[in-house]
Amino acid sequence: MGEGIKVSFAMALLTYLIVGTIQICIIGYHILVSQRCSEAFWNCEWCDMPLDCIKDITFCIMRSQKTLGLTAGAFVTLSNSTLTDVTKAAMGYLSILRNFLTE
Repeated sequence: MGEGIKVSFAMALLTYLIVGTIQICIIGYHILVSQRCSEAFWNCEWCDMPLDCIKDITFCIMRSQKTLGLTAGAFVTLSNSTLTDVTKAAMGYLSILRNFLTE
């Protein structure tokens, strides 16, 4: 019975870690997509607008130049590609550990 509880707890913990990693990487991806805001302002027809709109759009362009990012310990910016890399590395480590356990 103790072994069953141990396996159940391990599965719950693994699920929690995977879901948490996916959520953080999705949030990081949305932050990266929001960085395209300055490009959207720049590509609109702001030169032909009234002066007050030009000033507002210029301010928005300047403000959006400083990008936001969700980083993992100042090492890497989290995004969908980071999630893929982490998953590949984890599966590689898992296969190595399984080979050691079967020997």
